[in-house]
Amino acid sequence: MVLIDTELNKVDEICGMEEITEEDKENLYLVREILNKYQGDLNDVSTLIQENVPMEEVKQEFTAEKETQRRILQSLREIRKCVEGKDEGEKTPEESKDEMTEVKRKNQKREERIQLPRLEIKPFNGNYLIFP
Repeated sequence: MVLIDTELNKVDEICGMEEITEEDKENLYLVREILNKYQGDLNDVSTLIQENVPMEEVKQEFTAEKETQRRILQSLREIRKCVEGKDEGEKTPEESKDEMTEVKRKNQKREERIQLPRLEIKPFNGNYLIFP
């Protein structure tokens, strides 16, 4: 509604200028009438919304949302406190991940050194009935 009021004031300012033609003034006054009509329509819609919105429900939802935000912030503070105040001997998830990666790498090297027995593959002559 502030925007409409601002535009209405602009119409008066523009009409006060000397360099404007009568036709332009008439058009500006027409625009002002349209803006006044829209402002009245907007007021009607606003009143209708206020009458039909269950304000107590909205208030309860808003209060519940604020409480949820408060609990989330409290949980984040507790998490930060735990992370910042942890003992030096404890490992962070990143350190544990790095350690697991190193163990996997060592196991992989061990697996690379394993010797498998030599396979003997007999040639297939096309007849699956006599192929062992």
